Amino acid sequence: MKPLRVTVAPSVVRLEWTPPRGVPQHLALAWPTPEALRAVLAGVSALDSRPGHEAVADVVLDDHVLQHRTLRGLPPVRAQALQEIVALHQGQYFRRNGHPLVTAARWNALADRDGETTAMAVAIDVELLEAIEQGLSAAGVRVRAIRCGRSGLCLQSPSRLQRTNNRRRNWRLALLLVNVMVWSTAAGVHVGRLVAADRRLRSELATLAPAATAIHEARRALAVAAAQVDSVRVSEQRRDRIAAQVAQLASALPDSAYLATLALDQRGDGFLTGSARPATALLAALERAGWPTGVKLEGEPTPDGARGWERFTVRLGHKGTHDGT
Repeated sequence: MKPLRVTVAPSVVRLEWTPPRGVPQHLALAWPTPEALRAVLAGVSALDSRPGHEAVADVVLDDHVLQHRTLRGLPPVRAQALQEIVALHQGQYFRRNGHPLVTAARWNALADRDGETTAMAVAIDVELLEAIEQGLSAAGVRVRAIRCGRSGLCLQSPSRLQRTNNRRRNWRLALLLVNVMVWSTAAGVHVGRLVAADRRLRSELATLAPAATAIHEARRALAVAAAQVDSVRVSEQRRDRIAAQVAQLASALPDSAYLATLALDQRGDGFLTGSARPATALLAALERAGWPTGVKLEGEPTPDGARGWERFTVRLGHKGTHDGT
């Protein structure tokens, strides 16, 4: 079934519809007052006999029930702002006759003779518009649009506009709630994943702690062992140097000398005491051996018994004893 066409003219409302598999039908009804128009439209539900079918109506307002104006001198604003300006100043542009009005406006596509851009505006009593919508709503007919005759502008009653705004606000609130829920869920999932990852990490750290401790202790033991090995190597090197120096000293001593004490470090510094025959022969032998740190006789040799033996003290190098004997 095609939409019901409702044409509202002064004192007469015309109904045009096509029954299922029938010929187009026409009906004209009188309405002396807006209340009568509401009652007349409330009975159009009998025009469609199909149960459970939602009837739809297109309403056309005759130009004679509207006030038409051509407006000039308006600021060049957008279409929505133009609607608001006309609604705000409706008493300036239309006759109110003590009743509130519903207005609509649009810019004309062509400028007038003076090249000025004009706007077309229409107005209708709120009471009449409410009677149309309430009557059709009482009949179970959904109003798809209410159009003005020649201008083609659409009008909405304050109650319908309020319902539309309420639906939009409710839809926005629902959308906002859905977004909040989605983001809250996403944040909760992310936090849960972080907490789970933190627990796994702590568990793995606790599992690896004994191994880490053992590795640390092993490294410490290896460091101590390496230090001990280095100390032994250094000591061996020092002993080798001292042994080599003692061997060099022993090979340099003449057979006519014997040692009483020997103090020697790894650099070849130290001193030796003993007896020789004579002491100068010992000093000459050491010098010929090329002692690396030098040789010097400390003081004068002293006689040591008969047969020319002399007690001596020889300084090897210029420093005292460091380590090794």
